[in-house]
Amino acid sequence: MQEITLDMLAAFAAAAGVAVPEEYRDGVLTHLRVAQAMAAKVHAAPLHPDELALAPVFTPWVLPDTSCDA
Repeated sequence: MQEITLDMLAAFAAAAGVAVPEEYRDGVLTHLRVAQAMAAKVHAAPLHPDELALAPVFTPWVLPDTSCDA
């Protein structure tokens, strides 16, 4: 896995249309590297297609209005 560099950060920021001030670059790099390491662990986890258990879909509902407008 290639470590994220300042040049890569500049390219990401340009692609997203955001500016990363110099005083935040070290922190942003640290965050991206931690996120990259977490993603690598997720992608490395074994997953058999027959064992895929999807989470149920959340469907919100609205509570009835019980206020009194008298």
